[in-house]
Amino acid sequence: MNQVSFGSRTTIIGNAGGGKSTLARKLGQALDLPVTRVDSIQYQSGWQRTETTECDRIPDLAAQAERWVIDGYGGDAFIEHGDRLIIMKAIVYTKYGAADVLHLQEMALPVPGDDEIRIRVHAVEATKADCEMRSFKFAVKWFWLPLRLALGITRPKKKILGGYFAGEVDAVGKDVTRFKRGDQVFGTAGLRFGAYGEYLCLPASYTIVPKPHNMNFEAAAAVPLGGLNALHFMRKANIQTGEKVLINGAGGSIGTFAVQIAKTMGAEVSVVDSSIKQEMLRRIGADHFIDYSREDFTKSAQTYDVIFNMVAGSSFSGCVNSLNPGGRYLIGNPRLADMLRAVMTSRFSDKTAIFAFAGETQDELTALKDMIETGKIKSAIDKIYAPGQAAEAHRRVETEQRQGIVVIRMI
Repeated sequence: MNQVSFGSRTTIIGNAGGGKSTLARKLGQALDLPVTRVDSIQYQSGWQRTETTECDRIPDLAAQAERWVIDGYGGDAFIEHGDRLIIMKAIVYTKYGAADVLHLQEMALPVPGDDEIRIRVHAVEATKADCEMRSFKFAVKWFWLPLRLALGITRPKKKILGGYFAGEVDAVGKDVTRFKRGDQVFGTAGLRFGAYGEYLCLPASYTIVPKPHNMNFEAAAAVPLGGLNALHFMRKANIQTGEKVLINGAGGSIGTFAVQIAKTMGAEVSVVDSSIKQEMLRRIGADHFIDYSREDFTKSAQTYDVIFNMVAGSSFSGCVNSLNPGGRYLIGNPRLADMLRAVMTSRFSDKTAIFAFAGETQDELTALKDMIETGKIKSAIDKIYAPGQAAEAHRRVETEQRQGIVVIRMI
């Protein structure tokens, strides 16, 4: 159960519905708190927690209970007699749809559990995955049903997106030893999401490590998604000095880091993307550029030792046929058919096809931090948006006009 801190604000928040609206008003009157939208209301007396929907009993219960529990968007919030609820702002969506469903919402400020830390989010990446979850339109279709069941059938269960962030530790649970208040960190929230909020509580065991000392928060927030996935696949490729590597869809989060990491491994790197991204990709180390609108690399006589494909729907056979003997084909967005063909290719030919998903571990993020601090890789940021421009940030990502990584500055 999450708790909230208290301050001078006088709003109880949540999501009104049915008789809960009347219940919320009764509670507000009893505790002298204005109420705007409450999911459910409970009260605690000692160690007992009892839910009540008997509106007429609210004044009596208010006098008896030691504190009230308000179940709102930000988790359970405790309001004690004489206290007022501190709230935070977050970018939320309450229904699936176009970018305009994103809006700013005030909600309860969470307090970490015993094994958690609370992070004041300074910056968060706006990712393709955020856009896909918001619209519920995915380039790879096979996981549509399990995701719909997990994330919400008719509307999202988790209203705050954002998985990759940088910020400062604001509070720690009593069992946490890895972090202290004031630590500057970056990392991933995993399937907890929530980094589109000003504050975020996560277990201290998550993939969160100290921020690189030579990066600001915006640049650091742009690292975990692209860096962790690129490092995972480039290590899987086992790139040797002098090998020829092609990265298809190189201009996004993962591709820009894959280019740089492949170069650190001694590869000669060719990239495929839109012509508007050529200058940026050459600036971060690409040796050769292919404009996909003018040339199909799978129909060229040029072959490669490694092909890393981030473009869903690319020709599996075309990519494999563009490999040298003993070549490795890495698939960032595999279809079910690609997975089956990858197994057959690896088993019955001299080429290897790999679709293993990234583990996004602490050790990998620490390795990226070291590479950043030694000047080997950096974030390729396209644009930075304010929280009120979240819809615009999503549209920038979805139109594929971005030249690098899109970040939302939360502070």
